[in-house]
Amino acid sequence: LDDVDGVLLTGADTNTNPIYYGESPTHLNGRIDDERDQIDIELIKIAHKRKLSILGICKGMQIINVALGGTLYQDIVSQCPNCFDHDIKKTSRSNFTHIAKLSEGSILRKVFGKDIVRINGGHQQAVKMLSNKLKAIAIAKDGIIEAFEGKGENFILGIQFHAELRLDDPPFFGIFKTFIDECSRNIK
Repeated sequence: LDDVDGVLLTGADTNTNPIYYGESPTHLNGRIDDERDQIDIELIKIAHKRKLSILGICKGMQIINVALGGTLYQDIVSQCPNCFDHDIKKTSRSNFTHIAKLSEGSILRKVFGKDIVRINGGHQQAVKMLSNKLKAIAIAKDGIIEAFEGKGENFILGIQFHAELRLDDPPFFGIFKTFIDECSRNIK
């Protein structure tokens, strides 16, 4: 991390190991990659301590929350009775699947320029208890946190949706531009 100005944590086809947030895996948890989880958690902790810009997409968002002390729903459908299924099975991850409300003054509200946005989903897990170092900035109608940002002075943005699959849509591209601009502030 000595040679970088920011850290981008991507999505994955694996779930975060619940061991890292103090739970035992349920039979619905899905496939895990313990080595990636360990590396990502360590990267996040070091990047956070060094005040590097951090962007997490889908699993990347989830692992940021875990690394900073939060927890996850291992399986939204079975553990959140009033929530809808956010896991995409019958459509492409690039298609819009639901809407989220953006918080006033948040990074995403500035990028999108409005308070209600259409997003593309595709995740079995989601933030359950948000880390006290983060604040929710996008909430789906069922209460699932779709994005958060850091409370401190360094740039942290976690998005549960796949902005990288909608780069032809200016606000989604704007998320990456914002991240790059923030990384520029860290240039040594």
